Amino acid sequence: MGALLALENVYEERPDAMVRVLEALEGLPAGHCLDAGTSVRFSETPLDEWVRKTGRFIRQFHMHDNDGTGDQHGPIGSGKIDFAFIRSFNVEDGACALGHPRAA
Repeated sequence: MGALLALENVYEERPDAMVRVLEALEGLPAGHCLDAGTSVRFSETPLDEWVRKTGRFIRQFHMHDNDGTGDQHGPIGSGKIDFAFIRSFNVEDGACALGHPRAA
């Protein structure tokens, strides 16, 4: 069993640099961990564009909600992230989700 390097977006305002790094790593056991919460907090790029640009590299989702005012790691449904959009994303290579419980 091998390991996978999953690069997570944190403070990136746009996905362009992440895409360049991931393209350079193609063919290696590497991919993208899309952090939905930090994309809302720190990025000027909408989440759907992050998914569109990095989608072929996504191997993992860091699932937590955020209202954009801080680096919250709230339960799904407690912020403004469209998780229905993320659920509709078709991951061909079997990405997994790391997450926080759904808000009551």
